[in-house]
Amino acid sequence: MGMRYILISLKATIAELKPKILSVHEGNKVIKYFISSDFVFVHANSYAVIIAVEVVPIDQIDPSLVQKCLAEFP
Repeated sequence: MGMRYILISLKATIAELKPKILSVHEGNKVIKYFISSDFVFVHANSYAVIIAVEVVPIDQIDPSLVQKCLAEFP
């Protein structure tokens, strides 16, 4: 799945999501995380639970090391 917004009155859903960057909005603050794979449970009251295998703040990821690893393990 691509982008998912959690809105009021959304029907309850369960979805498996692909690796992605997850943006968490808290007021005017946005925190971004890389999530390797996860499930999201969205309840009818818009409460969401995300169960992730790995979560890393995006600012802790070294892009050059990622490129190196992708080249070594295609």
